[in-house]
Amino acid sequence: MNNRNGLVTGSLLVLFMLLGSALTVYSVKQEAITLEGNKLYSTESIQVSGDAERIAANAHELAPEARVYVHLPGNARVRNLLIEDASGLSLPLYEGRVFASGEHDKAIVGSEIPVVERGGVEYFEYDGESYEVTGRLGTNEESLLSADVLISDPDRTSGGLGDVVVDLPDAHARYVDAFGADGVASIDGSTNKRTNIDYVSPILLGLGFTIVTIGAAMTGLLAATLLRRRHEVLHLLGHRRARTAAWSAGQVVGVAVGAGLPAALIVAFARDPLVSVGNVLRIEAALAAIVVVVFVLAVVPRKGVRSWS
Repeated sequence: MNNRNGLVTGSLLVLFMLLGSALTVYSVKQEAITLEGNKLYSTESIQVSGDAERIAANAHELAPEARVYVHLPGNARVRNLLIEDASGLSLPLYEGRVFASGEHDKAIVGSEIPVVERGGVEYFEYDGESYEVTGRLGTNEESLLSADVLISDPDRTSGGLGDVVVDLPDAHARYVDAFGADGVASIDGSTNKRTNIDYVSPILLGLGFTIVTIGAAMTGLLAATLLRRRHEVLHLLGHRRARTAAWSAGQVVGVAVGAGLPAALIVAFARDPLVSVGNVLRIEAALAAIVVVVFVLAVVPRKGVRSWS
């Protein structure tokens, strides 16, 4: 790929990488705003009355990543978060991190919550127990969650009765189908009924990601078109088609990687606690894969075709 072709392909890829990254950042921030305004519950969460330990076991039987929130006595804003698989756990934090899988006796607190420091580590104290603080709740220090606390302590669930919130995709239908409808109720949408997040954002994101995906595919086709004549000449000179296509595909991969750097660097230097570089790298990797796959399919001749023209 000569400099001119690389510049054309790279410029288009930079454009689509930036757009895809911007959509990803928008999606992450909108999700954080929704969770913050709805007490950390998604739009699919349900409230279940009964024994907290049994409800948690039921929820985790349906999905290990199910989030189970149990209100603790003495403070209505202190909740016990029970989750078996926390690998996909996402909460609005302006500092720190969420709980890891299997991690207990930890806490995530709002900015107004008093903590004690011992040995350079902050702890939240509740009912005679100390919980190491791993993160700070909310999109910023003045968030709606500034007075909220989440702890991870399965031992405090045993024997507890009351209303427990279960949060997982399609929670109502899945829980009712498996364990019946007794004591099960949907959660009020809160801010979701007063904003356009639930209605406009999915449309914008769907349209935006569709445009980016098509753009990436068309860029792969353009790269194949720009290189096809060169491949024909190399084939006439005795070069093997597979080796030539592999070499060109490697060049396209290099261009795609380079095109993704600007967006990744912007996110890295922005240091937004809500958006990680990993969020951006995932969408960029997907777009790069689309470009390379379409390029290979377009540049390699079909069986029985004797030239690339």
